[in-house]
Amino acid sequence: MTRFQDRLTVVGLLVGVFVLVVGLGTLLGQPWQYAAGGAPVMVLQLLGALGALVIGGFLLSLSRVGA
Repeated sequence: MTRFQDRLTVVGLLVGVFVLVVGLGTLLGQPWQYAAGGAPVMVLQLLGALGALVIGGFLLSLSRVGA
């Protein structure tokens, strides 16, 4: 028998970890230094990376509550 009662819990955990890794990779990779668009593009990319971290953390916490 599996540890999780619902298969969607496992999917939520995996997707949450993936989104967190993508957000961290975006922040550490610093794509804004190559963007041709100046400060507005840099700010939007930074907000997108931070948003990915927030969404990934929310998915992880939501999945853990259901486990």
